[in-house]
Amino acid sequence: MKNLYNLTINNKTKAGFTIVEVTLAMAFIGALLLAIAMILTNILSLYQKGLVIKSVNSVGRGLVSELTTGINAAPSIDSTSLCNTLASNPAECLKNGAFQFIFQSHEGIAEHAASSDEYQDRDQPVQYYGVLCTGNYTYMWNTWRAFDTGHKLKLTYLDASSNKEEPLEDFKMIRFKDRNYRACSAIAEEPSDFDNYGKVDITELPNHAAYFIEKPEDGFLDSTDVDLYLYELTIFPVSQDIVTLRAFFSGTFILATNRGDVNILRSGEYCNTNNPLGTGTVLDLGSEFNYCAINKFNFAARTAGNAI
Repeated sequence: MKNLYNLTINNKTKAGFTIVEVTLAMAFIGALLLAIAMILTNILSLYQKGLVIKSVNSVGRGLVSELTTGINAAPSIDSTSLCNTLASNPAECLKNGAFQFIFQSHEGIAEHAASSDEYQDRDQPVQYYGVLCTGNYTYMWNTWRAFDTGHKLKLTYLDASSNKEEPLEDFKMIRFKDRNYRACSAIAEEPSDFDNYGKVDITELPNHAAYFIEKPEDGFLDSTDVDLYLYELTIFPVSQDIVTLRAFFSGTFILATNRGDVNILRSGEYCNTNNPLGTGTVLDLGSEFNYCAINKFNFAARTAGNAI
């Protein structure tokens, strides 16, 4: 009797999930996990984009502070003396307030468009490099275009600490003491050589005396985790007080990342959301676009108005 009872219990049907129920449950859990993964991916993408934008803005503000401080500390500009001493045509030089000894830039044609309809102004000139001479510090820079094409500005100088001639190239932006406006005058002396090769030699003054400077400083565009480049830096014609000779500088520059196929001539979104690769495949919105940021900065400053 006892064995018959145990057999009856063991033969009872046990409750459980059917295959259909298990399939539906797994599909729901899978969809839920997929939705969570997509949300997390978007959150991380927005976070990364925010970090890149923050880096651009932080470095840009630092560069604005550097340029305004450098100009504020500069002496008054004696246009007459500059033109009479350095210009081959002093009368023509005086017409623009010796601006050729303050700012120089080199431009080339944008010919790298991936397609003919990528932007309408594909033949519009874009800046390769430039020089700003304040009478105290001189700033030199190479834009992203210069690195992209290899058409970079190169500097040769005499190092005051080693008394040796030193070449300098592959720099994004440098600063050095140049109270003789030597960098800008060297470019003005041989504009054709500058246009063709981007070579600036400041080892001698116009009277052929040796011209020693301290090693140029760089790192103005460095960021902790983002590779940043100038895409343009322009100084507008300088206005000057005829009594105090204090000069007013104003300018603008575009700072952007190396990644994201930035094109400052593109209308609308300057970062390319569909960045074509050499293989013909296309990067999606969540890749290079998250590491792309661009901003335009304006600055203005006035010289000290006294000799240093």
